[in-house]
Amino acid sequence: MVYSSVAVLLVIMAMRLPVSGPLRLETLIDPVDGFWANARAADRFSAGSIRVPGMTAQAEVAFDRRGVPHIFAQSDEDAIRAFGYVVSGDRLFQMDFLRRVTAGRLAEVLGPDLVETDRFLRGTGMARSVDQNVAWMREENRIDLQVASWFAEGVNARLEAMTDVELPVEFRLLGYRPEKWTAKDAFLVGWNLMFDLTYQRESALVMDGVRSAMSAEDFDLLFRVDEPYSVPIVPLEERHWNVAGGRARTAGTRPLGAISVPKAPESHSIAPGAADLALTEGFLPGKGSNNFAVGGFRSATGAPIVAGDMHLGLNLPSIWYEVHLVTPDMNTYGVTVPGVPVPIEAFNRKIGWAFTNTGSDQVDHLELELDAEGVRYRYADGWRDLELIPDTIRVLDAPPVLETLRWSHWGPVTTDGGRTIATQWTANSRIRTFQALWRMNHAESYAEFESALRLWDVPMQNILVGAPGDTIAIRSTGYLPVRADGTGYGVRDGSSPLSEWTGRVPFDELPHVINPGRGYLASTNQRPADETYPYYLGRDWRAVMRSIRIDEILAGKETHSAADMAAYQGDVHAVQRDLFVPLIADLDGLSAQATRFRDALTSWDGSTAVDAREPALFSVWESMLREMTWDEPVFARRSPSRARLHQLLSETPDSPWLDIQRTSVREDAAMVLRASLEQAADSVAVEGPLWGEMHGLVLRHITGSGALRPFWRGPIPYPGYSETLSPGAGLNVTHSASWRVVLDFSGEKIAARGIYPGGSSGNPFSTRYDASVDDFASFRLYDLHTPETPQALVDSRGRLVIDP
Repeated sequence: MVYSSVAVLLVIMAMRLPVSGPLRLETLIDPVDGFWANARAADRFSAGSIRVPGMTAQAEVAFDRRGVPHIFAQSDEDAIRAFGYVVSGDRLFQMDFLRRVTAGRLAEVLGPDLVETDRFLRGTGMARSVDQNVAWMREENRIDLQVASWFAEGVNARLEAMTDVELPVEFRLLGYRPEKWTAKDAFLVGWNLMFDLTYQRESALVMDGVRSAMSAEDFDLLFRVDEPYSVPIVPLEERHWNVAGGRARTAGTRPLGAISVPKAPESHSIAPGAADLALTEGFLPGKGSNNFAVGGFRSATGAPIVAGDMHLGLNLPSIWYEVHLVTPDMNTYGVTVPGVPVPIEAFNRKIGWAFTNTGSDQVDHLELELDAEGVRYRYADGWRDLELIPDTIRVLDAPPVLETLRWSHWGPVTTDGGRTIATQWTANSRIRTFQALWRMNHAESYAEFESALRLWDVPMQNILVGAPGDTIAIRSTGYLPVRADGTGYGVRDGSSPLSEWTGRVPFDELPHVINPGRGYLASTNQRPADETYPYYLGRDWRAVMRSIRIDEILAGKETHSAADMAAYQGDVHAVQRDLFVPLIADLDGLSAQATRFRDALTSWDGSTAVDAREPALFSVWESMLREMTWDEPVFARRSPSRARLHQLLSETPDSPWLDIQRTSVREDAAMVLRASLEQAADSVAVEGPLWGEMHGLVLRHITGSGALRPFWRGPIPYPGYSETLSPGAGLNVTHSASWRVVLDFSGEKIAARGIYPGGSSGNPFSTRYDASVDDFASFRLYDLHTPETPQALVDSRGRLVIDP
């Protein structure tokens, strides 16, 4: 039986689990109450009537064949209580793990090896910010705190009913029982998503080192504000600001002249041990997304169609949990992070929306000068006191670690590489995002939806919506700081008032488009507006290839169907091929082997399907080309973008940056292209492996522990490449679409199809743990049903009638 074989394997693997504290191995091997108890309960549902303390009436819960809960209640309050009860039955360990991550409380259950991780997480200020925000919510009697309290009542009802044997397998392996759930915990989970989508520390410090190692002119040319070739979210003809008044600097495209020889940047890594953990990585370029929509006159149905796919880290259990909530005031279906009590990306009877991460600068790092005692920092013409807060990191089977958290008026203060760095982050401010979500789920018109968006703060998102009246709209929504000096890149001067945030960009001045004349909208994490936009958005815009591709697809066809929109989510054409391969088409002086290699690439259509060989060849060649071009020490940890490299090769072929440092001759574009092709041809045969044989989807357990490898899935052959619409960076693809959805507004109610990789259950023994993984890798979508009553889910004999 598969359950017993997996459990035996777990016994073997757990003996090597890299956790500092002792493992409770007896829970693995007990013949009655061991992991077999979890296996026996793997596919039990909590269907039927639910009434937990606090409910005014019982709620009805029905599960469809994919295990998606459909919750029917007489009030919003009771629906949320029932949701807390249901989701904690499926994802309790994930909920507990996420709240511990945000609070920096991992060492107390995982042991001393996690102390540094806890120290880093506490240094972000998230836990303190959640405490402050909950206090503000309580003072204002806000709806988001009320909703979190209702949800907590449902979670605790489920938790109190669970015996130790019924706890998720991870609790039993680690030997602890989860604490009572509180309203605050919902926000700890929510702040974790804010961290994931906005917090950048190491990359900022690395780029500060790059900038300090070269001239300002060279830096502006290689790391441009206006990324070459990018198609902005707001079309030029739809700009709603005074173009003449734009303040953003553009770097220009003149050829590079003589360059200063850059030195290697200093190391500015984060605390030891934290940088390699996925849970501390914060925002990375792979965490992007796509959303796109067509209006009625560009739709095959005559009504809007909205599509979205959020690109995040792929875990099991999935980052998302699917739910349908029905009350007299709400009928909403969508996905949320387990622990957040309302759907995040969703649709209701009238409105549907999809997110992409804006990627704007919502965090600044500032270097401080401390006094000799380390308790004051210089600011303007004087000194300010640091706030010193005693803190204790509790550690499993070890003495507690006593800490002092330091805060400046900028935000939390930490030490990194000998530098004292303060962090000013929008998430460490007054946040109303959860209020916005509640109102978004209840909105029935575009006006009501836009009113809800005015409350959205963090993370800043490009929110695409379809609404009644043939409306499609997109807005880069959230807290975009206005900086005193109009910029914000790199490590800033913590002693200067010019580093202050003087306010936030007004809602009506954020980049947005409503019902564009061209009939379609799209965002792929590219720059929201061109360089004429009067406010500083940020500088690191690398989502160029996807912006080119989706604009090409949507503009290239008069009308698009829902099936078309779904197909675009699975598009794996590499725009890099279109840019770089023409540069070698007529290249002479190649060896016979390199000529065959070049010919294979020039005959390639750019598809990175699993049965193609060319993606492997292109991947090797592109890697060689980048390594040869960016071989200066300054680029060891960060190099200019692909688009900038193409621009150098095609527009300034004699640029000194194209010179290969290890040779005695001065290379130009043709020479570096030739050398990279020769080296690539020596490295991989034209008749080499198929892309699917070396490129696969990997879904890790949420803890990231390799010792829990039986809980992982993959590698599964998977198409795509870095910056294809369906992203597939690297050979082991760990970041890609975490939820795909298509919404068709042509019927009486929104017709929706969607999928995420995984399933509703967090129990590795359940068929619902990984039920959709293969369908996800094949780009299948499931119908998302929104019945008005639980009876619509079953036939006269009580059998489920809704199929995937």
